[in-house]
Amino acid sequence: MKGIGKVDDISAASSDLVLPVGLQEDKLAKELAERAEKIQQDVEDYNKNLNKIDKQFKKIKLLGAHVIVRLQKEDYVRKDTGSSFLEGTQSYNKIPITTERGNTTEIDNPLPYYFTGVICALGNTVTQTPGYANLKVGDTVNLSWFDLQAQRFYLDKTKVDVMGNQSIEYLTESSSLFPNYEGYSKVHVATIESVNV
Repeated sequence: MKGIGKVDDISAASSDLVLPVGLQEDKLAKELAERAEKIQQDVEDYNKNLNKIDKQFKKIKLLGAHVIVRLQKEDYVRKDTGSSFLEGTQSYNKIPITTERGNTTEIDNPLPYYFTGVICALGNTVTQTPGYANLKVGDTVNLSWFDLQAQRFYLDKTKVDVMGNQSIEYLTESSSLFPNYEGYSKVHVATIESVNV
């Protein structure tokens, strides 16, 4: 029997339940903070393992004066800024995109990497290239700017991410445009500006 103001089936009513505006904002802020914390933890785990070179690279004979570098990821949450106001806040690493209607919006940078990383493979002529004779697998290098999207390298060629005509919903809600990308880039040895010693 239904009474006035009673809900007989709470599961049916819960989908219609609307939180007051203040609580909606609190819930959204909490969800965003949890998402940022998870992403930052993923970044820290990735960077901690940057020097671990995949065994598959031993089976690769890279030709020419190229190197494969695994790039360091940018922090998603600011750390060691020296500013108590910025510490722990989300880094502003967004890129603009144009919607189907010609409006612009921003999405998280799908390739949030620094131009520094660890050499995973050397081309067969790299050590004969003047100025680069002492390079070796495992060296941490700083690179000059290059087109990161064009220079992505995939160990598993069956999992190459292909950019298509993704919808704006996909671009703004997806966790990554390049879900299979593992941070490897194939660049010419001249892209190396310095080696960390």
